[in-house]
Amino acid sequence: MKKSNSKNNISSILKVLGITPQIIVIFLLITLLIGITIGLIVKRQNSVERKKIVVEKPVSVSSEAEIDSTPSDIKEDNNESLMNIQKDSPFEKYALLSEKTDKPVIALIIDDMGVDMIRTNRILKFNYPFTVSYLTYAPNLQSQINYATKTGHEILLHIPMQALNDNYDYGGEYLSTNNGKAKNLEILTSQLDKASGYIGVNNHMGSRFTSDEAQMKTVIEELEKRGLAFIDSKTTSLSKADNVAYNAKIPYATRDIFLDDSNRFEDIRKSLAQLENIAKKRGFAVAIGHPRPNTIKMLKEWFPSLRAKGIELVPISYIIKNYPKF
Repeated sequence: MKKSNSKNNISSILKVLGITPQIIVIFLLITLLIGITIGLIVKRQNSVERKKIVVEKPVSVSSEAEIDSTPSDIKEDNNESLMNIQKDSPFEKYALLSEKTDKPVIALIIDDMGVDMIRTNRILKFNYPFTVSYLTYAPNLQSQINYATKTGHEILLHIPMQALNDNYDYGGEYLSTNNGKAKNLEILTSQLDKASGYIGVNNHMGSRFTSDEAQMKTVIEELEKRGLAFIDSKTTSLSKADNVAYNAKIPYATRDIFLDDSNRFEDIRKSLAQLENIAKKRGFAVAIGHPRPNTIKMLKEWFPSLRAKGIELVPISYIIKNYPKF
């Protein structure tokens, strides 16, 4: 009886207020639609925020993407701007001599050299004109560079720079946005002075550091004084390195493809095919790989196939000199 009375009381109240069952249904539907709309807005905002996060995983270039050899915010009308290559600079002195070709060309850089001696030596046994980049904390660095030069390879120094995740093991001191200009210059100078015989540097990691234009100016200014090139490993789409290097008119280039983000044979083979496609479309392409077992095995198969494909392998200095971004 109490339940029945309660229902009657509620019905009476609703009737007095003029609230019919139809109004209640409409109210519930409107509430539901508002809830769904708010949920979609929140989901979209979260999606946008996720897209803003740049991870350390290197940026890839799609084989179907429009290929451009010029930094995005640099105008094409600066015809008077010329790359400043000093005649007696290390870039000129230590660059491998390469004959000019009309064929599409690929410059391959092998990073992380000098620490694992077995894999390093396996890379150096390849009798092709590619570039090798030695980590600055590698043991007997100068002796290793001397040997790599004798085996016919062009040399870079692989400079550790701050990643987005500060928990990485950099192997020692590294360039960081947490440092002031003087401290980073001290670290950079110390690393550059560890050896000679190299044409320039490229960044080891560095997604956070290369995104900082002011910090990159410190690096580029020192490289300019020394007559060295900078190759942007392009570990982030937010990198300011190419624009800073362009404005300083130093020799520089930018990586197109990482060969071995994945260690699977199929993925490395796909990256090589993508690299060839870029070279054929644009005339040149720049790749970075590492001295890993599967990469080494795949390169052993790939190197001899290039000539039949009408593609030439060249050192990175060839790309810089013959396809300048100026």
